[in-house]
Amino acid sequence: MKEEDKLQLVNKQHKIRKEQIPKHLTIPHVMFAVEKEGKKETTLCFYQGNFGYIEGKAGKKYLEQEVALALEKLFIRGMKEGQYFAMISGYRSYERQKELYEESVKKHGCSYANRYSAKPGYSEHQTGLAVDISCASVNYQLEECFANTKEYRWLKKNCWKEGFIIRYPKGKEAITGYSFEPWHLRYVGCRAAEIIMKFQLTLEEFLMV
Repeated sequence: MKEEDKLQLVNKQHKIRKEQIPKHLTIPHVMFAVEKEGKKETTLCFYQGNFGYIEGKAGKKYLEQEVALALEKLFIRGMKEGQYFAMISGYRSYERQKELYEESVKKHGCSYANRYSAKPGYSEHQTGLAVDISCASVNYQLEECFANTKEYRWLKKNCWKEGFIIRYPKGKEAITGYSFEPWHLRYVGCRAAEIIMKFQLTLEEFLMV
């Protein structure tokens, strides 16, 4: 993957084209947390191989090939140190992001939706470079309480080693445009990730340097 592709800026001011679809989407060999149909309990599934369908909910299992490999390495690194994670959501099509944003607006209102959910065309998930992860101690939910776990503390210290950053850090809401999301990782490559995490920057600040 080219450096400029890894560092593509997608935020509330920088849009990704509706027809832009990552070229090398694949399903990482990691643990996924999925809801059992008709039940609230969460279970773990281990997906292998490509299912060839990236639209709707099915798309969330995919990441860009280089990102998928990096996530596998990150999860393995964590397991070796007693930290266990599960992938919740990766790639999203423009149409799927539209569905999620509209659901959030309907459920919580525009103000809340705009703090936590991107409008279609403005989501990093559409690039295949972003991934949401969680852990068992918070029942695999994407909630701010994830930041209080030992898994998150480990992640914040080590994610850069495999090229990831905490994309929406606490205290940087005015820059990123989003509330703190400890579960949202963005792949930028190891060189950029080390600088961003070491100096507690956002991707926006890093690109301005």
